[in-house]
Amino acid sequence: VTNNTILVTGAKGQLGRTLEHYWGNSGLARNSELVLYDSDRLDLTLAGLVEKELNRIKPRTILNTAAYTSVDHAETDRDAAFAINASAVATLAGWAASNDCFVVHISTDFVFDGSKSVPYLSADHASPLGVYGSSKLAGETALQSQLPDRHAIIRTSWLYSEYGKNFVQTMLRLMKEREELGVVADQIGSPTSTHSLVSLLLPILGQGIKPG
Repeated sequence: VTNNTILVTGAKGQLGRTLEHYWGNSGLARNSELVLYDSDRLDLTLAGLVEKELNRIKPRTILNTAAYTSVDHAETDRDAAFAINASAVATLAGWAASNDCFVVHISTDFVFDGSKSVPYLSADHASPLGVYGSSKLAGETALQSQLPDRHAIIRTSWLYSEYGKNFVQTMLRLMKEREELGVVADQIGSPTSTHSLVSLLLPILGQGIKPG
């Protein structure tokens, strides 16, 4: 394993799979190695196991895309949501702080309460309404406190791609099956292509890579 290793969690998700697709043609592939982990390979809720694996791989950068993303289920499964979205992030941040590692963390618009009538800015006060948003904010806070100068937090929403299930894929399927669609009209978001997001992520990931 090279010294310039980028470790990706949640690798089987939409974002992880899109990153893998583009990796070979990216400039980073010339002097760094991408190591992909999903929940089957590494349970992020087991701190000791995570730290052992990090010590073995010694990544220069960690991209954390892993998350408990079921907003509704989180309300009744609070411990599981916080274990993945908060405690696991704290584990990654703690190791990174002691090992000169840069962490890029994928978060969510759910850290806000949605009361603004104009688009949110990154500096706006976070005030999540539910367990999911609260758990994601707790993960952000852990990362900011333990690794103040070597992290990036990317808040995104409504991700879509050709991989897995997402809102856009669902709408495309339903349009083929039905003559009329009923869709909620009280939600505002920014549908985000994982391809567009990866194009922005690659230079951010490069911040943790040393040339050579």
